[in-house]
Amino acid sequence: MRSEAFFKFCKQALTHQHGPMRGRPFVLEPWQMDKVIRPLYDTVNPDGTRQYRTCFVEIGRKNGKSFLASAVALFELLCMGEPGAQVISAAGTRDQAALTFDVARKMVQANPILSQNLRIYKNIIETRDGGIYRTVSADAFSAHGLNISCCIFDEVWVQKNSLLYEALTTSMGARRQPLNFMISTSGFDKESLAYRLHSYAERVEKGLVEDKTFLPVLFGAPMDADWKDPEVWKKANPNLGVSVSVEFLANACKEAQENPAQEIPFRQLFLSQWVSAESRWLPIERVEACEVGPEEWPELSGEAVWCGLDLSSTIDLTSFAAVWHIDGKFWVRTWSWAPRGVLKSREKSNKTRYDNWERSGDLFVTQGDAVDYSQIKAFVLEFASQYRVEAIAFDRWNSSALVTELQNEGLPCVGIGQGFASMNPAVRGFEAKLLSDHLRFYRNPVFKWAFSNVVLESNPAGDSKPSKKASREKIDPVIAALMAITKADFDLAEGAAGNYSSLTVI
Repeated sequence: MRSEAFFKFCKQALTHQHGPMRGRPFVLEPWQMDKVIRPLYDTVNPDGTRQYRTCFVEIGRKNGKSFLASAVALFELLCMGEPGAQVISAAGTRDQAALTFDVARKMVQANPILSQNLRIYKNIIETRDGGIYRTVSADAFSAHGLNISCCIFDEVWVQKNSLLYEALTTSMGARRQPLNFMISTSGFDKESLAYRLHSYAERVEKGLVEDKTFLPVLFGAPMDADWKDPEVWKKANPNLGVSVSVEFLANACKEAQENPAQEIPFRQLFLSQWVSAESRWLPIERVEACEVGPEEWPELSGEAVWCGLDLSSTIDLTSFAAVWHIDGKFWVRTWSWAPRGVLKSREKSNKTRYDNWERSGDLFVTQGDAVDYSQIKAFVLEFASQYRVEAIAFDRWNSSALVTELQNEGLPCVGIGQGFASMNPAVRGFEAKLLSDHLRFYRNPVFKWAFSNVVLESNPAGDSKPSKKASREKIDPVIAALMAITKADFDLAEGAAGNYSSLTVI
C-alpha cells in the first residue's frame, strides 16, 4: 500500500527540524494517516492511478501542517515513479512559499543518503533523473515551462485572488496522476479563493456534491460552539498535546477573553472558524443570518423608502442604498457602481471580485476612467418612479452636482455629517436592529464584502464611526445603508413625511 510506503519513508528518511522533537524520526500521528495519507494514497482507480487529484486540508495553527506538506512534497518527488517529477511549493508571497520548502530542504540535508543523491540549492532541489522541487509565489510568478506533477499550496487563505491557483492547476493537465495538495488555516474573507474551496470541501464532505477526485479534510470547531471550551479546541487541533499544547491554547484563549480584539484571530487561527472582519464591529455571520433572496423579498412598489447615496470618489466605488420600514422590520437593499478604467488598474484581488460581480449583476460598471454619474442619476430617477422616496441622505462634505440635479428633479436630498456626532447614532442604531432581528438584507455579495471590511474608530467619549481610512477595503455600500437607516429612524421618530423643498442638512 502506498500509505505504508509513505509512513516508512517519513519514519526512516525524515526527521523533525524544529522544537523539542528536533532530530527525531518523523512518525506520523494516527489522524495524519487515517484522515489524510491513507485515503489520499490508497484510494486508486482501476488502472492503479490515484483517485484523489485534489486534497484540501483545513486545520488550526501549530498542528504540523507545513511538516506534513513537506513530507508529501518529498514523497511525490522521490517515491511516486513520476518521470521528470515537477513539485511546486506555492503561496502568496516568496517568504510563505519558502516555509514548506525550507522544512523539506533541511530534512534532506539532515539525511546522508538523500543529501548525497540530490542537488540542493537555496530554492531548488533536483534529482538525478530530472525531477525538481522548487517554490513559486504570486508576487514573482511565471507559468512558462511548468509541467507540474504535484503542487503544495500553503496557507491558501492569504491568497488575494485565484490567478496563481488557476495557473498552477491548469499546468498539471499533461500529467498522468497529478496531485494538488492544499493546506491552510481558515480566514475571514468570504469572497476569497480559500472560502470557495472551504465551502466546496464542506459540500463534498456532506455528500451534497459528488466529486470523486476531491478529498476534503476539515478540522474546525462548529460556529455555534463555545470557543472558550477546551473540549471545542480538540475539533480543530488533532495534534493537541503533541505539537500544540493545551497550555498554549489556554493562554491564547485567556488573552482573547481579556482583549476582545484577539477573539477573531484566536477563533480563526486556532479553531478554524470563518469569522469575518479584522475589525471589532459585528461578525458578518450576523448579516448573513438576516439575508433574504428574491423569492423572500416583499412587493414594495409604492411604499415609502429612505435612501442613502455615498458618492465617494468618481474613480472608485459609488453606492446607493434603500430602506423600507414594513411591519416593524427594516428592509435594506444596496446597488454599487465602478468605472471600467479603474477595474483594469486595481490590484488583482479586487479586479477578480469586481469582474465576478459584474457578471452576476451585483455590480454596475460604467465606461471610462470615472464613474458616469449620469447612469446613477438615471437609476435613481427610475427608482423614484416606482417608490415613494421620503429622503435621499448623502455625505454633506462630499456632495457633487449629482445631488443638485436630483434635487432639481424634485427629490428630497438630506446632507448627513460623517463625524462622530452623526455616525455614532447610526452605528448604534444599526447594531441594535441587527441584534434584535429587525433588519433584512437583499442578498448582495458587494454589501457583504464591504461590511466585512468595516473598521470602527472611536473618540475619547466612546463614540464610534466607520473609518474609510482604517478599513482594509471599500465600505461605501455600508455607509450608504447607514445614512438611509439613520434618516429613516429620524423621520419615523418624528413622524415626519420628509417633504423637503430644498437641500436639508442634519
